[in-house]
Amino acid sequence: MANLTTEYLDKKFGQIDKKFDNVVKELKSYTDTRVGAAVKELKGYADEKQDEMATMVNKGFEDVLKRLDVKDRMDKLEKKVEKVYEALHL
Repeated sequence: MANLTTEYLDKKFGQIDKKFDNVVKELKSYTDTRVGAAVKELKGYADEKQDEMATMVNKGFEDVLKRLDVKDRMDKLEKKVEKVYEALHL
């Protein structure tokens, strides 16, 4: 055991690098595939939620605009006031 030399260690452990290279390649391939799929899924989910949010905002604005559009209500109130004036003979 005392006679360990670099040549001996190189012979014994020289193949380990090659084994780890293969493992690293497989791991990289696996993670690229999984991360790529997750990114696609998240992009789809984000797009869907963005569309839902846009729809909600548009509906909200339509409701606000409807509430702010008081022309019809004013016309009705003016007619009622005219009827009140007529009834009071003013």
